[in-house]
Amino acid sequence: MRFSIVVPTLNRHEILREALSSIRSQGFADWEVIVVDDGSNPRVTIDEVTEAGGPTTRLICHDATRGMPTVNNTGLAHASGDIVIYLDDDDLLAHGALAELDTHFRLHEEIDCIFMNVLAFGANAAQSNANQEKAVAEVLKRVSVKEEDGLWLLGPETFDAL
Repeated sequence: MRFSIVVPTLNRHEILREALSSIRSQGFADWEVIVVDDGSNPRVTIDEVTEAGGPTTRLICHDATRGMPTVNNTGLAHASGDIVIYLDDDDLLAHGALAELDTHFRLHEEIDCIFMNVLAFGANAAQSNANQEKAVAEVLKRVSVKEEDGLWLLGPETFDAL
């Protein structure tokens, strides 16, 4: 299973390198990274992203800021993987996450989407993590949940709850 990991970024070069390093350290072989620079000043460079993310990292630059939906769609349009993951530039991918996702998708072929929690880092991490915890708790109050193989399988009302 090949993963395409889309990483949007805007003016956060230092934390982008950390996010990319967390992907590179996965120990899982079949992935690509697509960094979408949404108009950074100075621009993100290909050397910057390949140094941190490795040779399977590509860079797409917008001339001006277009916003998250457009950035994510740009990344998706360039993805070649079986599974697309969106990882913000202020999030780290836990070691072994790709192997675990691969296992769960293989065990549960009926699953189309897996939501995995991330922990933000950097200057706004505490607030971002608190907001995410609150949002997940609200969604879980509104949906049926069945636990199986370490996954929470959510009912069909999940998208309405989101």
